[in-house]
Amino acid sequence: TVDKGKTLALQGATSVTGAGLSFPSTQVASSDANTLDDYEEGTFVPTIIGTTTAGVGTYSTQVGRYTKIGNVVHIEINLAWTAHTGTGNMQISGLPMTSSASVRATFAAHYNDMVVGAGKSLGVFFASVSNTVLSAYANDPTGGANTAVTMDSVVYFLSISGTYSV
Repeated sequence: TVDKGKTLALQGATSVTGAGLSFPSTQVASSDANTLDDYEEGTFVPTIIGTTTAGVGTYSTQVGRYTKIGNVVHIEINLAWTAHTGTGNMQISGLPMTSSASVRATFAAHYNDMVVGAGKSLGVFFASVSNTVLSAYANDPTGGANTAVTMDSVVYFLSISGTYSV
């Protein structure tokens, strides 16, 4: 029993002020598949980079938030930049945790004033397995090949949300 307004600190966790469950800052993995042994919330700084030259951006919005429950991470990214010196194809770096070697991921991306291609939609995927970098692709709804999105020096709005395994 935990009294109202109190925190239950799990073994290895630091007791905190407020109400809720407190998990250790470093996961203490359980051998029982039915035991929730890891929870974390936080922020990160997503960065746009080019594949040829990473470059430097001038951001008006640069926000990343995440929630990790067990081996699943949910992210929310909001970016806008008024100048960028990167060249090549566009990637988003700085995700808070490395994806698993057998990546299972789902992302949705929305944008304003970004060059993706006529009739195409923006998709984001991990650049490779065990990674913290997403690559931007133009998806062809007619079944044509997906193509990498080239760097754009000015983007007024890019929002990505999704879930991946670690």
